[in-house]
Amino acid sequence: MSFTKEQINFLREAIVPYMSEKRYAHTLGVEEMAKRLGSICLADKVSELRCAALLHDVAKELSDEESLMLLAEYAEISEEDLLSPPAFHAFCAPIVIRRDFPEYATDDIISAAFKHTTGGEDMTLFNLIIFLSDYIEEGRAYRECTALRERLFAELEKAKGEESAAMIHRAALSELQATVAHLKEKGRYINPRTQRAMESLLKKGYTAL
Repeated sequence: MSFTKEQINFLREAIVPYMSEKRYAHTLGVEEMAKRLGSICLADKVSELRCAALLHDVAKELSDEESLMLLAEYAEISEEDLLSPPAFHAFCAPIVIRRDFPEYATDDIISAAFKHTTGGEDMTLFNLIIFLSDYIEEGRAYRECTALRERLFAELEKAKGEESAAMIHRAALSELQATVAHLKEKGRYINPRTQRAMESLLKKGYTAL
């Protein structure tokens, strides 16, 4: 599905009340990164990617209590998901999008919003671009983020044809592996969705970037 410039501009303003100034700046960074990556390897979906990026953190400012109330009433998530409070905003995002922004509630946008934190098995290229854009947008100054961003664009400059999509998959695998390693180091819970996302890419023969 395509969205007009006017629809994207409207959404950019409409999400302002849903997030802090810092979160909004991050969201605009994700939009720009999704636009850049999409223009390289998913050109027919760029406008939809931009809307997904703008909406991915629309539930970020909810408290855990508010999130659990939404999830209990509207969403089907597992007991394992309830052990991942940092991902509650991603699980709630589809609910908020369908409720408050129904005209943007496409299957691609809903799926990408839900998976942008934990990932998931057999993610589409659309999913992966949003997942990756959230991690490597220009506002992310963490060493791992900046290093992966630099590696990815260096490879994309050399890539031809379908190689670009492969680089997105490989970069996402790098992100997943870094996330799992970080969580293990900190002794934190690893959602099975993240493990399955990583294993799915490995089974398809991808190597980390």
